[in-house]
Amino acid sequence: VAVLALDGGGYLIAIQALAQGDPKVVAGLQDIFVIVALLTIGAGLALPGMIAHAATRELGISNATLRRGAAALHLEISERKLAEERLLYVASHDELTGLANRAHFMERFKQLVARTQRHQGHLAAVLFLDLDRFKRVNDSLGHLAGDQLLVAVARRLEGCLRGGDVLARMGGDEF
Repeated sequence: VAVLALDGGGYLIAIQALAQGDPKVVAGLQDIFVIVALLTIGAGLALPGMIAHAATRELGISNATLRRGAAALHLEISERKLAEERLLYVASHDELTGLANRAHFMERFKQLVARTQRHQGHLAAVLFLDLDRFKRVNDSLGHLAGDQLLVAVARRLEGCLRGGDVLARMGGDEF
């Protein structure tokens, strides 16, 4: 049996392995302690020095090992945050043009309507563009040419925006 106890100030007061305890259980609890130590260090809490010292003393883990573990944990957290940011971007933007997608536009449109209702005299406009005969471009020149045309139209429309304006690709050939 292994016991990990913290007093009210957060100081490690005991890690104790009884000789008759199952070595797998003891090893598992030691692993849990190392994970707690790494998470604490990774979170930047005030205890990393004390935990690192206790781990070094009680478990024979070197400070270098803890630092490497903390660095790996920090890298993993950073990578996870970047992945989350990328997922949020992909969920709200058109993959081809990089413009806001329909869902993002609808959210911004709701905000716009609410703002115009709150502020009397505040005006807003929505312009909906559909590229006529776009299907002919895809059919005659291929989808690559059609995609290139959509990107070119998106860039030209972006050049007409003012600060705070929103341009979205609603789907297909609709902006």
